[in-house]
Amino acid sequence: MLPYFGIINGLCGAFTTTFCTYVIPAIVYQKYYNNKDAYADKTKKSWLGVNFDVMKIINWTIIVSFIVLGFGFGGWATVSKVIDNTESISNGFFAKCYDCTQE
Repeated sequence: MLPYFGIINGLCGAFTTTFCTYVIPAIVYQKYYNNKDAYADKTKKSWLGVNFDVMKIINWTIIVSFIVLGFGFGGWATVSKVIDNTESISNGFFAKCYDCTQE
């Protein structure tokens, strides 16, 4: 129904989905288990017996990499696609010939 649904989906994916799916849970985990005592008192044991310091490194790697890849590169790619498609988008919401190559 929407001719530029891919662009809208890309914008949402770059700026919200990455943040909500990967970054927020890792930050909350870091805040909740912020010291070795809280980490040791967990009900469920760590994945493969990973200790506190290694888990902290894994979480910060996830946070930084998804911010750089999701926000940085994903946002840049989507915004550049929007800029490239501004001519076809400015023809109207439902133009008669969306993205046509006919003259």
